Order: sequence, then structure tokens, then C-alpha cells
Amino acid sequence: MKAGCHPALLPWRQKQGEFTLKIRRKTTAAVLALLLGLAGCDRVQRAQEFVDGQMALRDKSHIQLISREMALTTAVQAYPRQLRALADQGHPINADPELLEWSQNIAVALIQQAERMYPHSQGWDWDLAVVGTGELNAWCMAGGKMALYTGLVDATQGNPHKVAAVLGHEIAHALLEHTRTGMSREALLSSSLWIASKSFKIGTGRMNAIAQDLHLGLKSMDRDAEREADALGLELMARAGFDPVEGARVWLDFQRGEMGTGAKRLVGFLGDHPLDEERLQTLQALAEKLKRTEAPAKASKKGAQS
Repeated sequence: MKAGCHPALLPWRQKQGEFTLKIRRKTTAAVLALLLGLAGCDRVQRAQEFVDGQMALRDKSHIQLISREMALTTAVQAYPRQLRALADQGHPINADPELLEWSQNIAVALIQQAERMYPHSQGWDWDLAVVGTGELNAWCMAGGKMALYTGLVDATQGNPHKVAAVLGHEIAHALLEHTRTGMSREALLSSSLWIASKSFKIGTGRMNAIAQDLHLGLKSMDRDAEREADALGLELMARAGFDPVEGARVWLDFQRGEMGTGAKRLVGFLGDHPLDEERLQTLQALAEKLKRTEAPAKASKKGAQS
């Protein structure tokens, strides 16, 4: 007899599979409820979205287990360690004084707008380091601890609008406390799965399946965070006097791989910042809207001051 399931057992196997799927869904729902029950919610001021051609400004609740103070302390401790690690790997920090000054001027313009829009960031000890590496990257930790990689500057041919778009996006993540939210979710997920495994007597195989289901759900939250950072990042740069339309082109360059010899180093960056046609279209539409609204506002303000 060939190996396999006897025909008479097929209906039973099918019912067993359906039963297992139902149990998995119910257990996943129970773990998710436990996760939410353990968490607290903080409201983030002026979270933004771009919907149907309009900016939607509203407060938004995020699941938080990690306090704001803990997130800031973690960043303050991690920042010098990260820079030392990069230096140890042969990537010089702030080696070019002119490039550092140029980069800091862009950052300061963005920070001024960030502090106006989000007063809680006025107490941050902002910092920017320029890292000498061909990698195309930039990041901003909680508390305004930033790094700009020379590979990104080179790939944009020193275009201040495009660099401002990327830095503004990263600053937006920090202002909206997405790092803190991510830390909270990971802590909640780990603790909830451990508690569930003890409470529900779940086997290892089923626990792994449930963990995969939950991680898929969290992926959608990450996509929402990217959209929020898109909207706020472009508004920051537009308010700071940069061209949002020119800046938004950097994301199209990323997607098309039009970043010169640094294109091969885009894989890691795009892994954290996935781009699709819908997101690119939204970015372009928002940039054009901001250019129409911010430019007249600046002209009116200058006229009133003269």
C-alpha cells in the first residue's frame, strides 16, 4: 500500500483541520485580548494622515507599556553605543566638518518646526551625527538622537530637499513615538505569549502559529506608522522652507533604484520603509498640496513683517 491517508479517513482529517483552525483563531483572539488588556494607551498629539486629498489631524491612541521616560533613557544610552559600534566597524563619525555643518543646518530647520508642532520635544537633547559609510540610511531615536549616513547624501547628490525629506520622516517617527510603541508591542507580545502558553496549555507548534498570526497583525500597524511619518515628515520640511515636491522625489528614486552606485545598499532601508505605488502616489499628492498651501502662507507672513 502506498504511503498516505486512507480514503475513509479523509473526512475525519478535514474535520480535524477545521477544528484546529478554529482553535487557533480563538486562541489568537484570546492572546490579543490579553495583550490589549495588559497595555495602557497614550494619546499622541496631532497624529496625521492624508485621506482623500485632505490632511486629517487628530489625536491618536497607541498601545504603550514602555513609559516615555524609559524610551528616552534607553535612547540616550543606546546612541553613543551605536555610534561607537559604527566607528569600530571602520565608519568615521563627523569626519567632514563642512558636511557636518551642512547636515546640521538642515536638521536645525526641521527641529525648529518639530518643537513648534510638538511641544513635548522642546526638552529633548537633539543631536545629529554624520556617519561615513556608503550605506543609504538615516535614523532618529526617541529624544531626537539622529544619524545621517554619507551614502544617502552622495546618492541624492547633496540635494538638501531630498535629505530633508528623509530626515523629516525619521524625526516624525520620533515625534509620534513609533519607536516607543514598537518597544511596547514587542514587550507585550512576548509576555502575553508566555502567559498564554502557561494559561491555555498550548503546544509549541500551535504557539508558533499564533505568534505568526499576531506578527502579521502588527505589520499593518507598522504600515500605518509609515503613513503617519510620511505626512508629518513632509509637513515639517515644507514648514522649514524646503520644497516638498522635490523632497518627495527621493522616495520615487528609492523605489526605482535611481540612487547611483548606492542602489545595492537600499535593501536594508527599504526593508524598514517598504514602498508601493499607493504610498508613492499619496506622498506626491501630499507634497503638491503642501507646496500650494505653505508657499502662500510664507509669502503672506513675510509681507506682514515688512
